[in-house]
Amino acid sequence: MPLDRVRGTVLAVGSGDDRLWPSLAAARSIGQQRNAAGRKHQALLYPKAGHAAAFYPYLPSAVQGGGRPLGGTRAADAHAKADSWPQVLRLLERTAP
Repeated sequence: MPLDRVRGTVLAVGSGDDRLWPSLAAARSIGQQRNAAGRKHQALLYPKAGHAAAFYPYLPSAVQGGGRPLGGTRAADAHAKADSWPQVLRLLERTAP
């Protein structure tokens, strides 16, 4: 997906054991691209996490996935959430009007 016209920064979170879609490869691809200003987009990659790694803190894990297997382990997903959420917040703080 070409992102060279995006003015801001895209922050993608990808998981290597995502059972819903190839999020690790997609996030990696996003992180290698540049925005309209020539700055690189960002990718956070978590090889052992599953799809739930990108569900942020206010969604209970019992609700995530609606009973579908999402991959990853609870520990890997918890690490990905704990590591990525502050980075998402920092990006929002930097770019908020």
